[in-house]
Amino acid sequence: MKDKTEIRSQIITYLCGEDELSPRFINLLKAGGLTKKDGEIIKNKLNDKLDTNFNINLLFYDYFLEQCGEDSFPAEEMSAYLSDEQYLKLLKMHFPQNVKEAVDIVIAMMDDDEIEFARQSEKLRFTASQHFGYGLFIRNNFGINQNLAGSLLVDIERKSDRFLFMADDMSGYILDEVWEEIQKTKH
Repeated sequence: MKDKTEIRSQIITYLCGEDELSPRFINLLKAGGLTKKDGEIIKNKLNDKLDTNFNINLLFYDYFLEQCGEDSFPAEEMSAYLSDEQYLKLLKMHFPQNVKEAVDIVIAMMDDDEIEFARQSEKLRFTASQHFGYGLFIRNNFGINQNLAGSLLVDIERKSDRFLFMADDMSGYILDEVWEEIQKTKH
């Protein structure tokens, strides 16, 4: 398995270009009325987040929306730009590939109070309390809402022995596993 930072770097290079901005990226910027300077800002923002848990796709998309406004946002061009097979392949590798990876990421993000809350809570209470917290993070940042969580979905279905098609069910299962993992480390 490749290092996540390396994968994120490859995604950014694919989206924006290597040393210079790619002509394809410059055309997308022009379609939205953005400049080459905006492209450099996008590339720098993405590179600044290489070592964090974030959704590259959303950050990239959000900058365009923020700068262009919804009225002039180049939705068709953006859709075509972000649907290339090589980009999607790289993006899929950026997301957790299995339940253990997903659980490890969530637990690493939790502070001591959140971990203690999980230790003291019943599983259902913990999972329900996190639906719009870590559950939302999982849905937005692990490829679930983008329909790119293939490997993760397969692992969840294999471990849960049921087919999960709803994003809420997938994030709920991961939260259940987070709770289970925290219970193992109870003092």
